[in-house]
Amino acid sequence: MSSGNGSELTFESYLEHHLQFLTVGEKGTFWTVNLDSLIVSFGLGIILALVLLWQARKASSGVPTKFQVVVEMFIEWVNGTVKSFIHCDVRLFAPLAGVAFLWIFAMNLVDLIPVDWIPKLVALITGNPDIHFRPLPTADANITFGIDLALFIIIIITGFKSKGLGYYRNFACAPLPGLLAVPINLFLEILGFFAEFLSLSLRLFGNMFAGEIIFILIAAMFGSGIAFAIGALPLSFLWALLHILVITLQAYIFMMLSIVYLSKAWNKDH
Repeated sequence: MSSGNGSELTFESYLEHHLQFLTVGEKGTFWTVNLDSLIVSFGLGIILALVLLWQARKASSGVPTKFQVVVEMFIEWVNGTVKSFIHCDVRLFAPLAGVAFLWIFAMNLVDLIPVDWIPKLVALITGNPDIHFRPLPTADANITFGIDLALFIIIIITGFKSKGLGYYRNFACAPLPGLLAVPINLFLEILGFFAEFLSLSLRLFGNMFAGEIIFILIAAMFGSGIAFAIGALPLSFLWALLHILVITLQAYIFMMLSIVYLSKAWNKDH
């Protein structure tokens, strides 16, 4: 295993090297920013937006391509899913659900790229062989919490728009009746409310971080050369096949739970 400048890395140093972020600011403080996670996540978001914009402009011209048909089927599927949960015009929440799925799926998909390729490319571009670069955004808790925080704000606004102050009054009036139970209700409901969102981000982060670790461990155990070709490549391929299911499932779960939480905030019968 090489660090990129010709020096050999031990098993432990290889793991440590691949688990370090490219940061700005003082490490270990609140103001530390993981540039690699931001660059990859925003870059994928821009690419995704451009592809969808390109397909939208082609939708009304000529015979649809196979890719366009797939996009339209995906849109119909998201619209139908949202409509089955939320009693409103699907145009309000279907774009949010669809973008959440596609963006998270695109970020998760980075995990299938061999662990050394992107860091070595960054090292080549920057001319710094010892630079740290973790390309998987969803293995960074800051990214998953950031997405979760945006969803949290949207749900708070959605609840107020749909139910007014009555949405917030529900936190004090259930599950226990009576005025004296208000403090207990507030504690239980607010705790449960935040726990839902915390679990949403931690689930995504935990699964993707575990997948990243396994790929790094496979590469670290076999090193390079013939041993890598005989051992690491087949194992990485088998894990990648299984991980495709994990990647898709995590994006689907995030989208579905987002729809469920939005329905609880919007629907009058909740």
